[in-house]
Amino acid sequence: MKNILLIISLLFTLNLMANSSHHNLQKFNKEKNKEEFEVVKKYCDQNDSFSCYQLGIMYFHGDGTKKSISNSKKTLKKACELKNENACFSLAQIYRKGTALIQNLSKARKYYSLACENGNAKSCHNLAYMYETGYGIKIDKQEAKKFYKKACFDGYTKACRNYRILHDKGE
Repeated sequence: MKNILLIISLLFTLNLMANSSHHNLQKFNKEKNKEEFEVVKKYCDQNDSFSCYQLGIMYFHGDGTKKSISNSKKTLKKACELKNENACFSLAQIYRKGTALIQNLSKARKYYSLACENGNAKSCHNLAYMYETGYGIKIDKQEAKKFYKKACFDGYTKACRNYRILHDKGE
């Protein structure tokens, strides 16, 4: 009986220690994220496009700061204007999905187009899909083929298949 109580006491103590360690690790990570946020913000203020992209993602997820979709959009837009293709793509996704906003397919198309111009193959593919299906814009199979082809040449293999399908249909 004493052994059972000793084992239960030991397990309880180990559990408390584990919970305390987990709490301390979370606190450490939270502080580390705040420090990272401040560094990234500093470089974004100096117009570093990658830092602005990272800052936009941090605002979006509330990583190291309070979650803010409006600040996320603002910093992603700045990064996109600084020619960061991933920022343009992320902004397009936010508008296309209506993530925490009203869906705006016109803005999604605008940012997919900017990302595509800057070499983001997935954005070219998504833009082609919008033209092919009329998702938020008038159907235009020739524009769809053009963007599928660009995405394919940029290495997005799904776009190659979609281009072939349209081509084989004679569209």
